[in-house]
Amino acid sequence: MATLGASQRKHKVTIVGSGNWGSTIAKIVAENIKANPNLFEPEVRMWVFEENITVPESSKHYDSSSELSTKPQKLTQLINHFHENVKYLPDIALPHNVVADSSLQDSVKDATILVFNLPHQFIGGICDQLKDHILPYARGVSCIKGVKVSDDGVSLFSESIGSNLGIYCGALSGANIANEVAQEKFSETTVAYDPPPLDSRNPTPQGPTPSSSHADLTQVQHKDSSGSTSKVKLLALPSDYLPIDHQLLKTLFHRPYFHVRMVSDVAGVSLGGALKNIVAIGTGFVDGQGWGDNAKAAIMRVGLLEMVKFGKEFFGGTVHAGTFTEESCGVADLITSCSGGRNHRCAKLAVERGVSVEEVEKTELNGQMLQGTLTAREVNGFLKSRGQEADFPLFTAIYRAAIHGTKGQEILRNRADEGDLKLLLIRETGDGSSLFIAVLGDYMYQLTFVRKSELLLAKPSLLKKIQYNLPITWNLQDSLSTSNQMAPETLKTSHEVYLLPLTDEGAPDVPGTYIYLPPPTNPPYVVRFAIHGTSSICRKGSLLQPDFNRTLEIDIPIVSAGAFAFYNTYTPLPEFSTSPVPTPEPTKTLTYYIDVSPKLTINDEPLPIDALSVFSVISKFMGRYPMDWDKHLRGIGQRGYNMVHFTPLVQRGRSNSPYSIYDQLSFDPECFPQGEKDVAELVSKMEKEHGLLGLTDVVWNHTADNSPWLEEHPEAGYNIETAPWLESALELDNALLEFSMNLANLGLPTMLSSVEDLLKVMNGIKEHVIDSLKLWEYYVINAKRDAEAAAEAWVAGEITFPEGGFGASDIGGPEGIKNWSLEQKANFLLEKAVLGIDRLGKRYHRRIDPKIGAAFLTAMFGKYDGYDYGSADKGAAQNEFSKILDELNLPLYREYDADAAEIMEQVFNRVKYIRLEENGPKLGEITEKNPLVESYFTRLPLNATTQKHHPRSLALVNNGWIWNADAMKDNAGSTSRAYLRREVIAWGDCVKLRYGSSPADNPFLWDFMARYTRLMAKYFTGFRIDNCHSTPLVVAEYLLDEARKVRPDVAIFAELFTGSEEMDFVFVERLGISALIREAMQAWSTAELSRLVHRHGGIPIGSFEVDEVTGSDILEFPHQANGTASPKKEAIRRIKQSPVHALFMDCTHDNEVPAQKRDARDTLPNAALVSLCACATGSVMGYDEIYPKLVDLVHETRLYSSSSSDGEVKIQSGEGGIGGIKKLLNQLHTTMGTDGYDETHVHHEGQYITVHRVHPKSRKGIFLIAHTAYPGYGSGDGPLKPTRLVGTEARRLGSWQLEVDSSDEAKAAATRGKTTLKGLPSRVVDFDGISLETNDVETVITLPDAFPPGSIALFETWIPGAEHSEGLDVFVTSGAKEAFKDLNLVDLNFILYRCESEERDVSENKDGVYTIPGYGSLVYAGLQGWWSVLREVITNNNLGHPICAHLRNGQWALDYIVGRLQRTLRKEGFEHLSRPAAWLQQRFDAIRKVPSFLLPRYFALVIRTAYLTARERALGLMDENMREGQEFVQSLAMVSVQQTGYMKSASLWPEKSVPSLAAGLPHFSSSWARCWGRDVFISLRGLYLATGRYAEAREHILAFASVLKHGMIPNLLSDGKLPRYNSRDSIWFFLQNIQDFTNMVPDGIGLLQEKVPRRFLPYNDTWFEYEDPRAYSQSSTIEDIIQEALQRHATGISFREANAGPKLDMQMKPEGFQIDIKVDWGTGIIFGGNQNNCGTWMDKMGESEKAGSKGVPGTPRDGAAIEITGLLYSTLTWVDKLHEQGKYKYEGISTGGRKSEEITFADWSSRIKQNFERCYYVPRERKDDSSYDVNPKIINRRGIYKDLYKAGKEFEDYQLRANFPIAMTVAPNLFSPEKALYALSIADSAIRGPTGMATLDPIDLNYRPYYNNAEDSNDFATSKGRNYHQGPEWLWPTGFFLRALLKFDLMRRKTKDGRTESFQQITRRLAGCKKAIAESPWAGLTELTNKNGEFCGDSSPTQAWSAGCLLDLFHDASELSIEQTNGTK
Repeated sequence: MATLGASQRKHKVTIVGSGNWGSTIAKIVAENIKANPNLFEPEVRMWVFEENITVPESSKHYDSSSELSTKPQKLTQLINHFHENVKYLPDIALPHNVVADSSLQDSVKDATILVFNLPHQFIGGICDQLKDHILPYARGVSCIKGVKVSDDGVSLFSESIGSNLGIYCGALSGANIANEVAQEKFSETTVAYDPPPLDSRNPTPQGPTPSSSHADLTQVQHKDSSGSTSKVKLLALPSDYLPIDHQLLKTLFHRPYFHVRMVSDVAGVSLGGALKNIVAIGTGFVDGQGWGDNAKAAIMRVGLLEMVKFGKEFFGGTVHAGTFTEESCGVADLITSCSGGRNHRCAKLAVERGVSVEEVEKTELNGQMLQGTLTAREVNGFLKSRGQEADFPLFTAIYRAAIHGTKGQEILRNRADEGDLKLLLIRETGDGSSLFIAVLGDYMYQLTFVRKSELLLAKPSLLKKIQYNLPITWNLQDSLSTSNQMAPETLKTSHEVYLLPLTDEGAPDVPGTYIYLPPPTNPPYVVRFAIHGTSSICRKGSLLQPDFNRTLEIDIPIVSAGAFAFYNTYTPLPEFSTSPVPTPEPTKTLTYYIDVSPKLTINDEPLPIDALSVFSVISKFMGRYPMDWDKHLRGIGQRGYNMVHFTPLVQRGRSNSPYSIYDQLSFDPECFPQGEKDVAELVSKMEKEHGLLGLTDVVWNHTADNSPWLEEHPEAGYNIETAPWLESALELDNALLEFSMNLANLGLPTMLSSVEDLLKVMNGIKEHVIDSLKLWEYYVINAKRDAEAAAEAWVAGEITFPEGGFGASDIGGPEGIKNWSLEQKANFLLEKAVLGIDRLGKRYHRRIDPKIGAAFLTAMFGKYDGYDYGSADKGAAQNEFSKILDELNLPLYREYDADAAEIMEQVFNRVKYIRLEENGPKLGEITEKNPLVESYFTRLPLNATTQKHHPRSLALVNNGWIWNADAMKDNAGSTSRAYLRREVIAWGDCVKLRYGSSPADNPFLWDFMARYTRLMAKYFTGFRIDNCHSTPLVVAEYLLDEARKVRPDVAIFAELFTGSEEMDFVFVERLGISALIREAMQAWSTAELSRLVHRHGGIPIGSFEVDEVTGSDILEFPHQANGTASPKKEAIRRIKQSPVHALFMDCTHDNEVPAQKRDARDTLPNAALVSLCACATGSVMGYDEIYPKLVDLVHETRLYSSSSSDGEVKIQSGEGGIGGIKKLLNQLHTTMGTDGYDETHVHHEGQYITVHRVHPKSRKGIFLIAHTAYPGYGSGDGPLKPTRLVGTEARRLGSWQLEVDSSDEAKAAATRGKTTLKGLPSRVVDFDGISLETNDVETVITLPDAFPPGSIALFETWIPGAEHSEGLDVFVTSGAKEAFKDLNLVDLNFILYRCESEERDVSENKDGVYTIPGYGSLVYAGLQGWWSVLREVITNNNLGHPICAHLRNGQWALDYIVGRLQRTLRKEGFEHLSRPAAWLQQRFDAIRKVPSFLLPRYFALVIRTAYLTARERALGLMDENMREGQEFVQSLAMVSVQQTGYMKSASLWPEKSVPSLAAGLPHFSSSWARCWGRDVFISLRGLYLATGRYAEAREHILAFASVLKHGMIPNLLSDGKLPRYNSRDSIWFFLQNIQDFTNMVPDGIGLLQEKVPRRFLPYNDTWFEYEDPRAYSQSSTIEDIIQEALQRHATGISFREANAGPKLDMQMKPEGFQIDIKVDWGTGIIFGGNQNNCGTWMDKMGESEKAGSKGVPGTPRDGAAIEITGLLYSTLTWVDKLHEQGKYKYEGISTGGRKSEEITFADWSSRIKQNFERCYYVPRERKDDSSYDVNPKIINRRGIYKDLYKAGKEFEDYQLRANFPIAMTVAPNLFSPEKALYALSIADSAIRGPTGMATLDPIDLNYRPYYNNAEDSNDFATSKGRNYHQGPEWLWPTGFFLRALLKFDLMRRKTKDGRTESFQQITRRLAGCKKAIAESPWAGLTELTNKNGEFCGDSSPTQAWSAGCLLDLFHDASELSIEQTNGTK
């Protein structure tokens, strides 16, 4: 902070408000004011709302003997007496300089800074009282959190204060709990303050040339939070006050316990304080529901995104995303509020108590209202009024939950829609040729690759280059037969593959969407595009041919650098419908970009972009080539730089600015006498002799105002011929210049000495310029002219009706128009009839379309009829129309008024700056050469050349810049009025170039600038695009394409000032920018410099390896293509999220040097810190030399001098700058960049910054200690604490101190030279005294006490034994394939999985899963448990995760993993584990030796290798459809490994231990709960048969066959010891699986003859224990088992369960144990069950005594369940067919009883078929009811199939459930295809969720979609989870639904495209399941979800049948070919 001069006044501060937070702020402010007496008046007034208060007895001030305590006293008196606010901030001492004042007006008297802290509802009233009582130039800071929201908009409290008082007001907000802050507990806050420009003390020096890093703040009118010009007219702060800026406010608010970060984003800070309250309500609901921390974190993450989106949406002009994501007011305040704030607490209580939030408010908040509910209500109203509720799903859900009492259930509902779908991939190309579209610049390359062969690529000469909007395709195969072309050659590619998955929308499915790839290699690496085989973009697409079961891929070799675009054309997938739908129009995806880095070389040696050390020179100061240049280039090269950046080398214009170019095609003759010849020699000599590449500026935006070619081609600029909308701006410019020349004649001052003089001039401008010009004529229409024209057209009958006519509902036809008000008529015409409204033009350019005007007159007066005396005449109509037009002009006049006011404002500010401001140029007297304001136009001279052109074309717009302008907007274009409104800071020597949108718009200019660009590319390796953000993207793309034609590997650099990172990305990806220029000198403090170094420093030390290690096992996995293994090994590279690369300069040529901006001594540490960054770095001539100030590139005439140019540069100390040390720094930087030292640790401590940059493989590094030198640092604030480098050794490379004489005398001497530029006297001094102590644990570096600012120390570091760590990488990732090769799938179950109960089972309860401190328990003990955590940690490089901390703290995890294997391999059956255990032991032993900070990285390498190897081994043991299927299929297949294993407590046989299939984990993992008949046989087809696990399938079939009893198999197996027979459907799924086995397994029919021992006697219902001699005494074949089951059902089944009673089932009523099943032989349908039991899969029994539901099934489903009928029919038709083939000996069954009859299977199945639809179908039309067995009174939905037939409750028949698709899948012949498809479409829309199928129709009165088994309430429907199957969404029926949908949809498809659509519809419906399994830590699909896919806490997280049924779908799909048409192939 600068010291206060004698004439400067101190700021007085007042706190308005004295509550809890107000008193706390008063304390902080008063403490800081006391500490800064030179800045502030000592007294802090605090306005207090007066109250009478009695001191509480608990107060330390209470004195029973004093009236101050015993009687009520005024609060102000108590505060001033006790120096404590005893009511609102008790026990906190206030500084004595805080004075409480009850008079509002007195408290603010003479205050320059007002701090507002009061309830927001009082703002208006307080401000009314303050008006006229505050200083007019006062400034405010609002500490009032939140914003005011209404349906009309959002307003900030700070702006309400500002507008009410006519002042500017900032905002303070953060994660601040007042009491904690007052108690001085550490916290942070954010102060937002955007200093009004008229307060600025640091404007930009004015020059005629562009200076892209500077902003002239004083010339910019203050903007409000929307980015618009503020309506508040501020009075400038008097200049004798220090400016109220970030530095001053930080001084005012920052305390050691209250850290302040300053920003300019007032809207963002205010919104953060408001919107976080909504999110806090949401997290309260989540905690109340018990959804856990993961769900809570998700809400906070999404909430933060919606906060950012809200800010960007409604305050896009000013809000920055970083305010929310980086500042205390955003993410920190959000975390605090969501963790314990009262919004969170009250919402949580509301859920827990089952009451509304309002009720909790009443009981908990003493009448106060929650800000969260209030804000949620207001924000929702605002969004609703704009129709944007859906855009903010979380805010909307929280509002509904909080206001409408849904208690939070909706909050997570929409999360499935949030975020991109991640597609899971395998490697497969589609059948047929595949077309890839690559766009380079304006051109498209379409390549069609030959299928099933190595990729072919034509030579470049064969590639047809075409405009990318033309539908032309070049097919490679076609060219093979063309005789006059060269045949394509096979292109060899490297083993490196960059995987680029695409989403279903064709977008890159990679982190971010910015794709930055390394330079091309030889042979080239490949980009592999991968997309699901039936993605929507494969529909009639140009990219890929469809294949449902595969991931389709296209490999594109990368052979050239640059920016490439890609998109895909396709026909969108229509919504599913059973009726014909129109085919959507073909479309294309968005265009996406791939940037490939250029391949740079120096003397044939590669030079990565990040290894560049760039040296910038202003070319005209280099002198004359070659003499002067050679010595400088030699010095630059000797200093270790490897690239020189030249300002433009071409001929300069009259101003002599390098950026004002006279002739773009001629090199500067002053520097290069021989022109281009000299330049060619220069660049050759630079590389060969000095090791330097060349980089030049290219200037495409403008040209010099005297460029001769402008006279020939004025159309190259903006004039009023090419841009007629500028006519008013030119007229204004002319008038201002004329007024400037006439000042004296008008009696106005020509020398301005005060604002009063300026105001006189401004009044003159108003009178003589603005008013006399009548500029309003450019805005309004000529009412008289247009009324007459409309009347003429009306009379002539020339009528055109406006769009929409007059018949719309809101118009009411002609009669309605007649009744409109004048304003309504005017508004209608303004919208419908005004021509030219979108822009300005000539005067009265805007006009009414006379024909539409005539139509309007017709509507008002009828058709004109000159003979009808009763009708209106022309005059009357014209007169009436003229009145309407006068009304129409009113808003146009207002438009003009606003612009006129802006003109006055801009001119005033500009003149004030250039004439009056202390830090302005003070241009002096106003003359013709020095006019009042700069001209916006260059006027070409009149000569023989220009006379050929129209005079209107000779005034050309000058280029310039606009503060905070939209980078994508042309400021001289038709939609901008910047030149009229005088908003442009113009460069008078530069004419803005007008390109248009394509070369056709300005052929000469595009061609001329292309020639210029090619000339530069001919000689220079790189371009710096000057003013890139103002260059039209289409122009830059075109010109860079031209450059890359000449030099494909041209490097592109740019400075971008777009105002947002998002816009920066647009420029970077479209132009292929190699790096953006960033500057260390922009850092205002050591802390900020540390942040910049951290940002550009690289990835953290010890980062995870995302890609496979070269030489690892993973590379040995062969690539699968089209089902054939390629012998080529591949390294798959994941495309990582990449920041925009930087060229980080220590200083640039257009910014101040350290001697100006900091302390000259900072030159050395600043340079060293930049050099240690892992990006391109650079410097500027004069920096190393320590020039005293920035070199003026326009007016300076002296030449460079440098001690480095005068002799040899050695790495040593010495005088004349830092060149010797810079040589070392540059050499280190280049070496580290070339070798890949990309891991960095940055530490900031006080004035010190340390940087450690390390190679990730060798672990060698460079360590830097830098003591920065900012103003005021003096000799420093003490030494740095000893630095400890754990596990690392170090050697000092050197330590140096920079000494600089920066006295005024030295500066004067340095600037006194007439011919050369010189630096300040300086020297670099060596010093010792640094201590290095190394032991077995660490190296400790201790600095001496004398290590002053401006000093650095450099060290070389290494880790002992890590020299071969690259070999360690290979070692730990190799050998696994050999070690795992003998494992079987049961071994792999143990290696990969085993949940807690499984692990305890096998370890005899000694071991469980591993628990990570701070994280929790893993879900599995095996590798999957570790990988589920590590995959996200690796992807996000999250070294802060608890697992990383745990590994750094110890090696327990390593011991656990190996230990469990070693203990288990000794057990029988697990012998194969020995080799994997040994492999892991060896790898872990190797990594135990690395330093602890590296252990997470190496541990992850080992685990990933082992996990992927085990997974690959498992898939290799399965069917080829699994091995070669897409990633989703493979993940489903792995569930079969996950769920199948040995258990001590569970088997399939009572006396034999075999692996068994769990129903799900962890809920159904062990003992009796593991193996269930129904679950097994719903899962078995997918998990065992489809995967090729036939032995396991056989074992389970035989085991359950052995326990057949009553003609049923048990649901609960219990090892066969205590089977329970209460499941009516299990037997039918069992029989269906036997059928599937015979059909799918080779020789599977043989199963029927296999014998199985019987647990019970055949056809005998006697129960006995399994030890009974009768058990297993008899055997039956499977054929006999099938027959017994059918026969028992045919004769009827009736029994009471064995051991019935509470011991068997404590919930069931006695009646429920009775099992009755019979056949209705009239229909052949089987009936069974009763209302007291639940014999199908929907088997939830009521359990709640409190609710009275105990023993009452939730879903009894008695009668005939539709799925049982379908399964029965499927079995009957199957055995009938087998009998016919002689493969099944039984022909039928006997009905039994007295009238027993023999019925064949054919007869039985025929009866079912004949009656099925009559019994089950509910017709769509009432008229058809008589044909079906329906009761119309009960029908709830039509066009569906009943769930039941003749249930105990009739309405249950008609409920829509997800069971009918099961019948459709197994027995499609029972269904009419058209009816079936319609029923499926209803289910699709009514009960299909994101992942599962709702178990009940949502319109059913019994629908209860939220399952909570722990609930024990009075609710009969839901208590104790009775609604298990009454709405929750189960996943396994999804498989059957999709199988049925595919089957029946394909039946109607007649073409290949139609069949493709069927598969694509299925693909679309799998999105939720794909996402779920990819994200699940359990690596499976959950049992069920709640409504709309919401998480269900009682669901088993991975369920066998959920995965198995989807594998069934893929098996079906493999047999239902897309190629197949209408049932045939």
